[in-house]
Amino acid sequence: MESSFVDALEDHLNAEIVAGTVTNIREAVIWLSYTYLYVRAVRNPQAYGLPWNHRETDPQLQEWCAMIVEEAAKRLDNCRMIRYDKKSGSLAVTALGRTASHYYLKFSTIKIFNEKLNSQMT
Repeated sequence: MESSFVDALEDHLNAEIVAGTVTNIREAVIWLSYTYLYVRAVRNPQAYGLPWNHRETDPQLQEWCAMIVEEAAKRLDNCRMIRYDKKSGSLAVTALGRTASHYYLKFSTIKIFNEKLNSQMT
């Protein structure tokens, strides 16, 4: 049984940022290493799109974890749910991200709101 956590990574990462348990990319990678996704990816990297020999160059999958966390942070930043500073790696909550987390609004919902409503708003 494989993990589907990667499909909702933005929602969970946003919740951790809002809670204050994750404040930068390094902490997010550590947080991700405690998940079932990480356990399964270490045992079966091919199920998560990694080549079979990827563990030779990245045995603990730290580069992969950093990559998927950074991609999720960029998507959250584009939707204005967090502020991601690429230079320092810091992750800061915004009012929109806090509202989404408190009311269980999914990242995909916020993305649609941003795409459809902004052109209509004054």
